[in-house]
Amino acid sequence: MSRLRTSIVRALSATAVCGLLLVGVITPAAADTVSLSAAGTGADEVPAASATDKVAASIEIDAQVGSLTYTVSFQGSEPPVAGHIHKGAAGVAGDVVVPLDAAVIAAGGTATVPIDKALAAAIVADPSGYYVNVHTKSHSAGAARGQLTAGRGTTPTAVNAGTGGQFAAANGGSNLPMIAILVGAVLVVLGAAGIIAVRRRRI
Repeated sequence: MSRLRTSIVRALSATAVCGLLLVGVITPAAADTVSLSAAGTGADEVPAASATDKVAASIEIDAQVGSLTYTVSFQGSEPPVAGHIHKGAAGVAGDVVVPLDAAVIAAGGTATVPIDKALAAAIVADPSGYYVNVHTKSHSAGAARGQLTAGRGTTPTAVNAGTGGQFAAANGGSNLPMIAILVGAVLVVLGAAGIIAVRRRRI
């Protein structure tokens, strides 16, 4: 019987350790990632474009690693030919700081690009000083623009076929880090509670 209890305690201890490792690994990684979002129309462009064209974006920045993950959605009468993150306050046309893949935008996909760590830190510190925009053939200066803001927001998804596209609401960002942390916490609690229960019965 003592061997069985020893085995149970070891299994529960392993469960608790796994939970601690899961929380320990995921929590710092999640803390390093900052979520930003943007949404706007052609009316926000400088110079102004068609107000019916819309853009929305979900951005994840890891300033420690120097990476930027983006999902940019666009609704317009023409497909996107380019996309960027620019430095510039609302109402100001600024320089490109991060080029985005037009094909990824057109497909409503997600991509990750490396960026300078100093730039990543600057965007995180002052997101409203930067904006996301999409360019089309007819609006080479910019078809739609949205200033960055802190938080995930609600990012519409759009696949542009040159006829207006589709623009349906979907939550931006991933909940996987939070789920992993919760699972890890549950494993720790279950492991600790099990060990305590076994030891009490032994006493």
